[in-house]
Amino acid sequence: METLKLLLNALFGLALFAVIMYLAYLVTKYVGKRYSSGGAKGGKNLEILEAAAVGKDSRLAIAKAGEKYLLIGITPQSISLISELSPEELDYRSQQDQLPETMTFAQALKINLAEKFGKGTPEITKEKTEDSIDDKKDVD
Repeated sequence: METLKLLLNALFGLALFAVIMYLAYLVTKYVGKRYSSGGAKGGKNLEILEAAAVGKDSRLAIAKAGEKYLLIGITPQSISLISELSPEELDYRSQQDQLPETMTFAQALKINLAEKFGKGTPEITKEKTEDSIDDKKDVD
């Protein structure tokens, strides 16, 4: 009887752990989509191309509004225009060609593990990323 109780406690612990891990996955997925560093998409005419933190609650961002590129400062109290940039001043296009727009968790994990253990960065192309996104759409 004692063995059965111990076994049931172990199974309950494993089930609870699995539920917590699944909930952590869901929260991470939601937060990742909401606060993606790949750039916030605002529509056809408005887009945040890149942002960098410069303090606790402040950051600099490059925004594209229509055909204009703007360097803006963002704080909790205000958003200020710092400068208007020309397309030649930006190196964003070359970065956009090298990195996929969205990356799955598996791809990000693979890249980070490869970098950490010195095996180089695996090549992730837009085609691979788009294929995995299409696969996810079929599953969802």
